[in-house]
Amino acid sequence: MKKDYGMLGTLLLTLVAFCVLVLLGIVLYRCYTEWKQAERDKRQAQLLPAATSAVRYALSSQFLRDVKNYLKG
Repeated sequence: MKKDYGMLGTLLLTLVAFCVLVLLGIVLYRCYTEWKQAERDKRQAQLLPAATSAVRYALSSQFLRDVKNYLKG
């Protein structure tokens, strides 16, 4: 007695193909986000000197004097 697995086989094949496509989409999205992060890091590397000087200013006593003068009026 031979059973017919045609419908079940098609369903399983469709499910496997869908899972493969979802996994491929996840991998491609991950590659895209890594690429965008690398682009951002490249831009941030150009901004690093300006950010460093801003942090130095914020930690300096001149910043505190400027804030005090601003609050005085």
